[in-house]
Amino acid sequence: MSNAANIAVPAMTSRSGWLGNTLARVPRPLLSFVCQGLVSGVSFLSSLAVLHWAGRDDYSAYVLFINAYVLLSSIQNALLLSPLVTLSGRMSVAAREHAVSWGVRLGVVLALLGGLVLMAYWHWQAPHSMPQWLWAGVPVGFGLLLFRDLRRAIWLLLGDLVSLLRLDIVYFLLSTLILLLAYHYRGMSLGLAIVAVALPALWALLKRPRFAANTRTPEFEQLDKAFRAELWACARWALPGVGVTWLFSNGYWFYLDAVQGKAAVALLAATRLFYTPIGLMIQGWAGYYRPVFARMEQAGQQKEKWVLVWRQVVWAAFIVASFAAVLAAVSLWVPAILPHFIDPQMWLLSVALWAVYFIIQWGRTVVATALLADPTGYRVVFQAGLAGCVLFYALFIPLAAFTHQPLYCPLALIVAEAAIALWLWKKRHV
Repeated sequence: MSNAANIAVPAMTSRSGWLGNTLARVPRPLLSFVCQGLVSGVSFLSSLAVLHWAGRDDYSAYVLFINAYVLLSSIQNALLLSPLVTLSGRMSVAAREHAVSWGVRLGVVLALLGGLVLMAYWHWQAPHSMPQWLWAGVPVGFGLLLFRDLRRAIWLLLGDLVSLLRLDIVYFLLSTLILLLAYHYRGMSLGLAIVAVALPALWALLKRPRFAANTRTPEFEQLDKAFRAELWACARWALPGVGVTWLFSNGYWFYLDAVQGKAAVALLAATRLFYTPIGLMIQGWAGYYRPVFARMEQAGQQKEKWVLVWRQVVWAAFIVASFAAVLAAVSLWVPAILPHFIDPQMWLLSVALWAVYFIIQWGRTVVATALLADPTGYRVVFQAGLAGCVLFYALFIPLAAFTHQPLYCPLALIVAEAAIALWLWKKRHV
């Protein structure tokens, strides 16, 4: 990755000791990727475990659980975490601490609402297939995951990747242990998968990040009316953008479940599942570069910012293309990695389609992240996402309703993602 990514990055704290000194030699974007990889790797491994060791219906229900969590996490990010990154350089330590307490309360509310809505949907679809304890387990699981996300966002904001790495390593090991125990005792199910991804998030309670004093005179000493106005200036575009993005990237699972059934959800989810490493790379990239672009924006380095954007787009295309080539080769050499209900020819076609999709999506994410470094960029990103979402569903709804070919979904996504990327690039100087 480009060296420009190291602009104004805070140094690792001396408290990190030997581990900090060792990791200081590792490129920081790589550390961010590793941290996100550990977290998203848990989702990947748990999905594989349910896919291969549990029933098809459990797998399709778990896909819906994960996508519902993505929506809740995105709402939390839009309402508080993303604007906090944009505004943190103007806030006092007390204001930042108060904002974190807002995040805890917001997570509780989202977890309760999201958990009860998802359980009501499951109960409506299959009244007798869900254990009763999930009525409490799902909201608690959502709450633990949202709290973990809050802690991770603060470590990223502080630039303390050593503490973040420790948190993510322990989370990954505990989750993997639960999955292995479930495999050993042949007890994998939807409920155990939720326990495996949510329960280890309790580890995030044990260490609290500490904010350093602002080197400049803070504009916001407390979360007063002026701060809330600035926060809303970002969130009012980010929040509807979350709904659009989720509908675009995740909402179609529920539509497929309604019009084509659990078999279609399981098939399409299984083909996309193997691209999870690319998805987590995109998340790790965005988590690291969001504050980088914000610092470049505050320093007035507009030209340097867009040069960095272009370099990241080229890197993204190279990484995804290389991954797709390796994935296709491995699937030919080791066909046992494929679930038994996937046709090999359809698999290779899906590898190519998802590769094109993720190349465009990563490029679009690069440009969008650069735009979000300025509050005015939230409006542009929302408008582009809304247009792309409308285009996607205009193509996908009739295709899914009147055919039984799930690969029309990535085709429609490719068209919509390309339209969004072109829109954002055209508006990059607005």
